[in-house]
Amino acid sequence: APGVQPGPPRATAAPGGAAVTVGYFSDAVFTFYYPENLEALEAAGAKLIPVSSLSDKKLPTVDALYIGGGFPETHAQQLSANRALMKDVKRAAAGGLPVYAECGGLIYLARSLRYRDTVYPMTGLFEIDLEMREKPVGHGYTLVRVDSANPFYDEGTVIRGHEFHYSGPAGKPVEGLEHPSSCMAVETGVGVDGRRDGLIERNTLACYCHVHADGVKQWASSIVSKAREYAAGRTRGTSRNGGEAIKSVAL
Repeated sequence: APGVQPGPPRATAAPGGAAVTVGYFSDAVFTFYYPENLEALEAAGAKLIPVSSLSDKKLPTVDALYIGGGFPETHAQQLSANRALMKDVKRAAAGGLPVYAECGGLIYLARSLRYRDTVYPMTGLFEIDLEMREKPVGHGYTLVRVDSANPFYDEGTVIRGHEFHYSGPAGKPVEGLEHPSSCMAVETGVGVDGRRDGLIERNTLACYCHVHADGVKQWASSIVSKAREYAAGRTRGTSRNGGEAIKSVAL
């Protein structure tokens, strides 16, 4: 349900390794998280760290990031004004930080969002421009089939979830959604463009499809597994950003 907060962080490790830290956006913008999803991450061995997309200027030290659903359009000006966090998120994701983003999270990671005749710069991890429309673009149950390599799901996995979004790509035609930049074929629902969902960039996956951890058992364990890999690389001395230069976002 919207606005649900997890209980006190549980640092108990699941079989297979020590506890890892998973940040998640938790504020007036990003409010939609199934409580079972947060509980599943904890049960898999994650310590949850809340992050404010509005007031935090940098990411805390985390091993993965979960950006859930919400209403970024109603806070678009405030979000885009916090360029420091957006740049830090993009830098971390470009360096391999595992990031799982749903719906509002996908909007946050896009290049821009048009809302009420104003275009707001977003994080720019994905070179896709979105716009808010008057009527829902996608609303209802979804079925997607994972058909490309990605950080979190085995190829061939069938995911049943739901979507509810008023946003979609700005302008036509939409480019850049074929393999390997997206990993989900939409069989029921809309996704990004009616055919594809699941945008991919390094260890980041962003989709309009919301999943429930009880129905997609691989979801929580795979996020924690990728977090452990990332933490192990950092322990071996790999820089947080992987030593890679990234293009700055045009303001």
